[in-house]
Order: sequence, then C-alpha cells, then structure tokens
Amino acid sequence: MQPSRPPPERAQGYVLGPLSAALQLEGTFDPAGPWLATTDEIDDVLALGMWLDVNGVRRQTGNTKTMIFDPYFIVHYLSQFLVLEPGGLINTGTPPGVGMGLTP
Repeated sequence: MQPSRPPPERAQGYVLGPLSAALQLEGTFDPAGPWLATTDEIDDVLALGMWLDVNGVRRQTGNTKTMIFDPYFIVHYLSQFLVLEPGGLINTGTPPGVGMGLTP
C-alpha cells in the first residue's frame, strides 16, 4: 500500500495525545495536548519521535517512520469512509514495544 500525501490544507496540525484507557469509553473522550504544532512547524511528519514512559521508565521508543501505516496513509484511508471535520482528531497508535511483546 502506497502512502497517499494529502494536500497541506487537509491537516492543520499535530497534537500529542497520551495513551489512555479512557479512549475505550464509547469513543467520546479523547484527551490531547496541551501542545499543538501547526503543519508549518513540522519539517517532516515522517520523522517525529514517539515514546512512552511509565513511572519514569522508558517502555516504548519509536518514530513515525516506524509506524505500520504512516500518518498520510491513515488520513487517506479514513477519508474513504468518514467525513473528516475541522477540529477532528485521529489517534494513530503507539510506538514499537507494546506490553504484549514484553516478558513477563
């Protein structure tokens, strides 16, 4: 699957969203922020670091280029069957190293 590059006016910015069990509550609660970076502030959306620390211990480290589907593809794919409205958020997932791969 080839990533599709959306026109710049489609994505207005990028926001940090914490990994949260609250997202499982009927999809009506999506904590995000408090920082927003507009598209002109990001040189390459495919080169953004991602990490997760739990109680001060680094558990996951990655980069947007290591995602199974890059952010451009995700927007393209979702726009095939969803109306993407201004202000809408798309959560893209988590960096490599999810708990399922840890022992124990």
